[in-house]
Parts: sequence; structure tokens; C-alpha cells
Amino acid sequence: MIYQSRLTSIFFICLFPCNQACSAGCLIRGLASSPRGLLLAGCFLGVGVNLWMVVVAHLADCNDRSRRSAVFSAFAVQETTLRLLGKGLFPFWDYLVIRLGIRGTLPRYRCVQV
Repeated sequence: MIYQSRLTSIFFICLFPCNQACSAGCLIRGLASSPRGLLLAGCFLGVGVNLWMVVVAHLADCNDRSRRSAVFSAFAVQETTLRLLGKGLFPFWDYLVIRLGIRGTLPRYRCVQV
């Protein structure tokens, strides 16, 4: 049974800026053409790094104690699966980027930063 608490609105207030900073950091990192761009993206991602903690806190707040273990396990499995899938696609990404004629290391290894 999912319930609403007074703290739920606080989590959403914290979630929005973290989400925006994380999104902006990923966009800047994806468009970066120099190490300076990657440093700028790192600054935005540093602000958005609390996104995962806010999500976990929100999950803890919105679920009964009896279901928290299952919810956290499912969240960890989902995150690990997506991370492994992203890293597993790197050889295909590298081959595609090389075939397109891009020889620089920054575009080739950008996929690994996921």
C-alpha cells in the first residue's frame, strides 16, 4: 500500500533542481568538444549527484516498511542492468563512430562515461 506523507512534497522540491542539474550536465557532456566542456559538465553533474539519494529517499517515504526491501532491490537491479547494457554496447558504438570517420578519442569514449 502506497501512502502519502507530509514529506513527499519536500522530496519533489529537492528532486526538481537535482533532476534539472543532472539533465543539463548530461547534455553538456554529450555536446562537449573539449576537456573544458567536460569540466563544465562535471560541475552540473556534481550538483545533480544527489538525484539518486533523493530518489531513494522518495522510495523509502512512499512505501511501507514491509515492501522497502523489494523496492530497493528492484531499483538496484534496474540501475545495474541499464549500466551493464550501456557498457556492453560500447564495442558497437566504437565501431560505428570509427566507421563514420570520427577518429578523436573524446567522441569514441563518451559512451563509457555513462
